[in-house]
Amino acid sequence: MSYLRQTKKIQYHICDKLKLCALCIWKNGTITIHIIFKNLQHEYKENITRTTFPNNYRFIIFVRNPYSRIYSAYYDLKRRNLDLFKNITFKEFICKDYISKSFRYRQVKKMIYKNFLIDDGEFAPQKTFLKHIPDHAELYRFEEYESNLRKILSDYNLENIKIPHENKNYYKKNYKDSYTNLTKTIIKNQYKWDIKNLNYTFDSYGELPTIKELKNTLLKDIK
Repeated sequence: MSYLRQTKKIQYHICDKLKLCALCIWKNGTITIHIIFKNLQHEYKENITRTTFPNNYRFIIFVRNPYSRIYSAYYDLKRRNLDLFKNITFKEFICKDYISKSFRYRQVKKMIYKNFLIDDGEFAPQKTFLKHIPDHAELYRFEEYESNLRKILSDYNLENIKIPHENKNYYKKNYKDSYTNLTKTIIKNQYKWDIKNLNYTFDSYGELPTIKELKNTLLKDIK
């Protein structure tokens, strides 16, 4: 069974005005891109968010350190004040396996709060989203999000556009201070592919893989 809800497909934010497409990987700055595209797209009738993308559009992807991404997703649950999570510490959240497939699908009916169903996409490995990327895709790091996004926008003479932070997490603590050796090991095992193939360690990152390298790795895994 997929980490993503069966009713939710992989999505793309698309700006027809710029002929620019961004892969939606939850917790990797997708809301900011959606807002920017929406502000630029007002004269077009097409929706910003779609489940298919034009092959001739520029295609961008932001990837993120899994340790930071899961910590951010956990705090999003706290921010929403869901009864199930409001009194659960980060360590408890990880150690009690709240993000495993088996737990999440056994408990899914208990995760409804004010008609809001927790979206598995926030905890899905980034590998889940990367399976159908085009050969011309461009890979960027979330850790350099604003500078990378501004660089992309400058190609369209939009370098001075305001970059919103609508869904910026309110937590003040650095994710590195919230992990123990045990929780590090759990995340390392759960997101092994992301950590290895996107070239992350717990507190740093190396050179980004090429799209060809990434696709070859995904192809080997399928075989």
